[in-house]
Amino acid sequence: MDIIQLGLIYVGILGFYVCVLVLGETPMFRNTPIGWAHWALTEGLGYLFSSCMRCVAGERGVAACRRLGIVICERPNPALQYFYLGVVAAGYYVFCTEAYPHLPGPLIGAWHRLAAPVVVLAGFALFFATSLMDPGTIDDSTVEANHACYPPDGVIYPAGRGTCPTCRYRGDRPARSKHCDVCDRCVSRLDHHCGWMNNCIGERNIRYFLGFLIYHALLCSYATWICITILRGVVLESGLRTARLRGRDGEMMSGANFKLTIEYLLVFNGNLLMLTVFCSLVAVLLYVFFGYHMFLVYSGTTTNESVKWGKVQLEVEATARAKEKARLASGGAASDAMRAVVRKGSFWSRFVRRAGAEPIEYPSNAYDNGFFVNLYDVLFPPTARYNRKQATAAAKTAASSAGKRARAKKTR
Repeated sequence: MDIIQLGLIYVGILGFYVCVLVLGETPMFRNTPIGWAHWALTEGLGYLFSSCMRCVAGERGVAACRRLGIVICERPNPALQYFYLGVVAAGYYVFCTEAYPHLPGPLIGAWHRLAAPVVVLAGFALFFATSLMDPGTIDDSTVEANHACYPPDGVIYPAGRGTCPTCRYRGDRPARSKHCDVCDRCVSRLDHHCGWMNNCIGERNIRYFLGFLIYHALLCSYATWICITILRGVVLESGLRTARLRGRDGEMMSGANFKLTIEYLLVFNGNLLMLTVFCSLVAVLLYVFFGYHMFLVYSGTTTNESVKWGKVQLEVEATARAKEKARLASGGAASDAMRAVVRKGSFWSRFVRRAGAEPIEYPSNAYDNGFFVNLYDVLFPPTARYNRKQATAAAKTAASSAGKRARAKKTR
């Protein structure tokens, strides 16, 4: 097995692993091999590690590992932030030492010497904007705006949710808000807590988070293109494509094939080739993650709410199955709409129903106003618009009152 086949196998395994981690917990893949693989790679590995640690170090070792996991995963810490900065710095160092000597080259211009540091600094700016910006903390000064912008839908956010026992602001918890156990605060339209940012991703900073994802995907694509163009120029200057070479079987061939070219680049430009592979893989991962979040925007939901909707779908399907089983027990015939659901009860069962069957009615999402309105709400947070509208109305009222007083003084 040569290095190209190993590389393809590595890319395939990594891609499957990322898809399982990103998509395996969504309702779409519940009770499917991807959902089972997600459980095995997350909770299953956790159980296996706990069992091994219990055998090796006993209960004290397991307790110590749990405390360490709580500190790393359930408490604010900048470990992943430092890791991100280190990876970018290391990648840029390799780029400067390996790519800069080839700029300009036969296929690429010298202006990339100036563009490279600018695009890296812009990526840092988005990173710090997402990390440092308030995600939409709810307190006494913001709870009114959240209640006005996000009324309860009666499905995943019932009316009268009660006050938050930790934050203790005035009034009930607004819809679409959630208390983050890591940051220890309630966040408006909380999507998730991001360890890479050491910050929650909520209503106020999700636009910068999405910008961070797509910008770094494009940045990695740009770096991949530069590296590939430089490597093409190296091959062109080396004369590999026109050289007369003797193969391992003794036969003469005109020009190196793809395999020999990769082996040549590994020997003489190995670091640059590895940087190319790394940037291309990261770009694919970031595009997948960005696409998933844009799907959430299209659906008018968040990562946190997608879990809630998954539970609602399970409850609706369980109720429908219970009614169908009760009807079957009373002597009725199985309906086309429920045959597949009774057998499996998963998302995919909806695609194997017979033609003409009546589908199960699921509750609609009251916060889904169409893709463009949803995107507008992401880019321009509703609570910020509400506060500006209230401030403008207050200013107009104050100006009107001042005008009335001024006219009253003149009449006197």
